[in-house]
Amino acid sequence: MNKAQITELVRRNLTGGDAPAELRGRYHEKEIEAYLDLAYESLFNAYPSERQEMRAELGLDAWKYDKLTKSYKLDIEFDSDTEKYYSTLPINVTSIVDNTGIRMVHPLKEETSVFFPRHQTDAFLMGGLDVNQFSDMVYYYLEGKTLWYTGSIDCNWKQVRAKLFIKFSEFDDTDDISLPDGKDMQLIQIAIQMLQTKKPMDIVDDNAPIQTAQ
Repeated sequence: MNKAQITELVRRNLTGGDAPAELRGRYHEKEIEAYLDLAYESLFNAYPSERQEMRAELGLDAWKYDKLTKSYKLDIEFDSDTEKYYSTLPINVTSIVDNTGIRMVHPLKEETSVFFPRHQTDAFLMGGLDVNQFSDMVYYYLEGKTLWYTGSIDCNWKQVRAKLFIKFSEFDDTDDISLPDGKDMQLIQIAIQMLQTKKPMDIVDDNAPIQTAQ
């Protein structure tokens, strides 16, 4: 199913199928997407074995959730205040532990020079150690939508290719969201359960005149 089909399926379940337009409108598309974002991330954060598998497959081009990623060309920029190189992400990645939403980063024309993830605290603790001077490795850590690089980054590199595990809401309506192992129905059910526990948006026109009984 594509993104639009999943969103509509959630709406139809909430409103009982072919409901009147007024009832369907009580669940706005962007509101449903926001809850599908939460449901989407919960699928990958709920199971320790799933998270461990995702960590083990960082940097690999063959990953069972590859269809849920998108590749972007990012400019490498230099911050003169911190004297560090960085790239700015154009979209939001899925919030998964250990920044595993960043599936792969490498210089655009050097696919074998894969960068390695590093926690922000690791960058702080190890940034001044000599280990960075004797290593050819480049590390990254995510801060908001900024991907900071540490280690032996080549100043001649102009761009990187970043393979990102994006949020549900970042997909285009026509993008196929291919979840293996029946997780597509899990996604839909989790979103429905979340939305059922909240009060739907009131779209009644409060400025309309109120008719009273004669």
